[in-house]
Amino acid sequence: MKTMESPISDILFDLGQVLVPFDRGIGLQRLRPHLPPKQARLLDEDQAAFLEQFDEPAIALEKGEIEFDLFRLVVESILGVRIAGEDFRMIWCDIFRLDDAMVDLGESLARRYGTWLVSNTSREHYEWIIGKFPRIVF
Repeated sequence: MKTMESPISDILFDLGQVLVPFDRGIGLQRLRPHLPPKQARLLDEDQAAFLEQFDEPAIALEKGEIEFDLFRLVVESILGVRIAGEDFRMIWCDIFRLDDAMVDLGESLARRYGTWLVSNTSREHYEWIIGKFPRIVF
């Protein structure tokens, strides 16, 4: 019996919310102790409004238009805080967890197909994720 060759040759995996789900709330809770009272109140009362304050620089970071150190300085200025670079990096980046089932699927498919990792995330998040979860590079 002749088998039909699959028309599929490659599979794309998105990074965020597929291989590595994330929760911004984790970062916000780590950020909260650094905030002045007015900003902490805004975070507690209206998380969307709090996040909206730095939407523009966050989008610029994800597009690669600004570097992470400049992003940190802009966010610090907006929020009226000073946070050590590594502490800020932890707050911003350590919000991901590995979806083992999806990575298992990716590893399995990589044996038969070309697999590609795609994402619109920032370089900082990408490097953090790859460093913390090297298994996703299948």
